[in-house]
Amino acid sequence: MYAKAFAPVFGRDDHPVLIDREQLDDDMLALRQRSTTRGFTGLASGSSGRFHLEEHDYCFGERKIGGNAQTLTRGRFVHHTSFLTDINPSLMSVLKVPRKRPTYRGTRGHLDFLTTATVEAGRQVHPSELASAVTRGLHMWFDDVVEASEEEAWAEAGLTPEEADAILDVPIASRPKVPFDQRLRTVRESLPSG
Repeated sequence: MYAKAFAPVFGRDDHPVLIDREQLDDDMLALRQRSTTRGFTGLASGSSGRFHLEEHDYCFGERKIGGNAQTLTRGRFVHHTSFLTDINPSLMSVLKVPRKRPTYRGTRGHLDFLTTATVEAGRQVHPSELASAVTRGLHMWFDDVVEASEEEAWAEAGLTPEEADAILDVPIASRPKVPFDQRLRTVRESLPSG
């Protein structure tokens, strides 16, 4: 989805992508055809190469622009992605190279391994521009896509601002590895009533 949705932001690579129809199930083929009929025809391409998924990272060529995480719980899913729009090179020098890293990174330091939306587009890219592209991209597959603020999304999930803050204020490493619904019950039980 990102590879097609980001094409207007970064540039379009219209070279055909070879698809092995035997490897794709009917649903995936239908989704690809639907995205084409809705005007999403090219793939995003930046100064470092074509946008693609490499191991668990979103990349342009061999340079990482974003990381992601997802969780599936009882018929629901959350997919979280962080894209770099710009970086301060002097701050990057204080980061250590992690022990665990993707194979394609090799021994490259942060500045040789990472890229940003600004570098790939050849111009300043605001995060809201990427967010709008994602919303347009979701229209490839879903008919009823609604843009919402973070506060509106939490409210739609049935969370008060206090519950959302309590969930988000727990460091990731110490968050319990339990389904979201169970974590929500735990948070609600720990909040003062009234």
